Amino acid sequence: MAASSTTAGEGEQQTGKSEGIVIRPFNPAADSWDEVSISRICEITAPPDLRAVLTPPPSAPLAPYLWAIPYVRLEPETCFVLDASGVSSADADVTRTSNMVPSSCVGYVMCAPSTAEFVTKFEKSYLPSLPGTWAAPPPPALPWSGDTLGGGMLQALHAPAAMLHSEFPELLEDPEDGAGR
Repeated sequence: MAASSTTAGEGEQQTGKSEGIVIRPFNPAADSWDEVSISRICEITAPPDLRAVLTPPPSAPLAPYLWAIPYVRLEPETCFVLDASGVSSADADVTRTSNMVPSSCVGYVMCAPSTAEFVTKFEKSYLPSLPGTWAAPPPPALPWSGDTLGGGMLQALHAPAAMLHSEFPELLEDPEDGAGR
């Protein structure tokens, strides 16, 4: 994907473009379809066995609640959507969801600038916002397969500290010491 250039001093944000698809900031407004679109894209791009896992009532696909929705709700300023509004409508529906989601979002990019801070927000703000019926099954850890797949995913949802890579402490070291300076 080639990035369009801007002249220094214009104050414009550099935007990636490819055949009419533009990368733009996520829109957290209540009347925006961005969160719904991102959830749907996360769901349909997950492996088939994960796509089929629903939360306990009120039922919803679980994958987006693990891997997409926390980012757009907790770190919306570092979330972006691939917007195909500049593409003909026949070519823009790459996710085959235009009949369900009236949006031109065809992909997304998201991150958390600080995983440790994200985990804290996840525990203090995100988890309490979820329905109480989505509690994690008690230990031991359930395998992510067969009849225990949903339970294992719920356990992961309720264990955000696992994102801290405690098994790989070298990933937590100061990134400025790397070759990418």
